[in-house]
Amino acid sequence: MLGLLHGLGGGRDISDVSKKTIESLLAESLLQTGDGNDAVRLGAAKCFGAFCKYLSPDESKRLINTYLLRPAHSHDVSLSELHGISSAVFYIIEEKPLLIHDVKLTAEIVTVIKQCGSIDEKAKKSVLACGILLSTPEYNSPESMEELEILPDVRREVLIVLKNLAKTNYEVFEPHLRAFVGPAMVCVRDRIYPVKLAAERSLVYAFQLRGVPEGGTSQTLQKYLEAQDAVISRTIGDYGRRVLAKLAERDSEAEEEAGLCGR
Repeated sequence: MLGLLHGLGGGRDISDVSKKTIESLLAESLLQTGDGNDAVRLGAAKCFGAFCKYLSPDESKRLINTYLLRPAHSHDVSLSELHGISSAVFYIIEEKPLLIHDVKLTAEIVTVIKQCGSIDEKAKKSVLACGILLSTPEYNSPESMEELEILPDVRREVLIVLKNLAKTNYEVFEPHLRAFVGPAMVCVRDRIYPVKLAAERSLVYAFQLRGVPEGGTSQTLQKYLEAQDAVISRTIGDYGRRVLAKLAERDSEAEEEAGLCGR
């Protein structure tokens, strides 16, 4: 079904009969329970996102309300159902980033993203969806940052989202710098290397260390250190100069080389 939806191409219409058939299949598959149905829910979520591209705003809004928002707010919604809902939200935003904004469901979707972010290993799609919202001007605001928490099983994803936010829209990120540094410093000591690296790179952009020579510091880092006690200031300051500034310099060189190569 996903292949057929993508194969329609822009500007093509779907008949009302076909729409009803697709909707029925999605309703049957998206909220299936049980871990054994993860693949079914994920496939249905991808189709949900692709399907919304071919619907009118009113039709999309009805579909989102009926199959995502209402089930999510049910008192007996299961973790498996939240997995299907969070995946569908992600694919809608990925396929058509401004749809949620256009149908005026931003607040409701952000609430669902926060709710689905509590399902640990299945929360990745919620984190990625939040990342897209934060990087889209029509959605982002300082308050949006409050929806992201560093949950145990999605640490790397959250750190990458926050690194990208600090890199592209520091104004949104800056009010939350103090709340972010503590958890990120815990993650730099993580034994899982991708988590450790994501934490280090996120701190490079959080402290605006790009372009700072090795052993140096930035105004952002210096201002942060001045507000801390002596022990924390010394620990983070040393780490910033020894590790983060060196990583920032490598990142800068890599991006310059990529630009020269036309990538």
